[in-house]
Amino acid sequence: MSWNSPEGGFFVAVDVPFDVTDAALERSARDHHVLWTPLHHFYDAAASGTGTGIEPLRCLRLSCSALGPEDIEEALDRFAAFVRSA
Repeated sequence: MSWNSPEGGFFVAVDVPFDVTDAALERSARDHHVLWTPLHHFYDAAASGTGTGIEPLRCLRLSCSALGPEDIEEALDRFAAFVRSA
């Protein structure tokens, strides 16, 4: 796994070792109470020439805009549990 370290903004991009699909998001929300956004919702692989546009990406976007430090720690623990399960 890897992620960016933004100097500002509201999101962190995370590369994960599994396909980031809407079904994975549903499992994350249902089983771990963590929401994130699949980057394929924002990326057109066909237009960029890197794919057909139907391949799942292995990158997601975590929001950190409305959480305090304690909430972020708890959310990261739940997110880590989801990643391990995936």
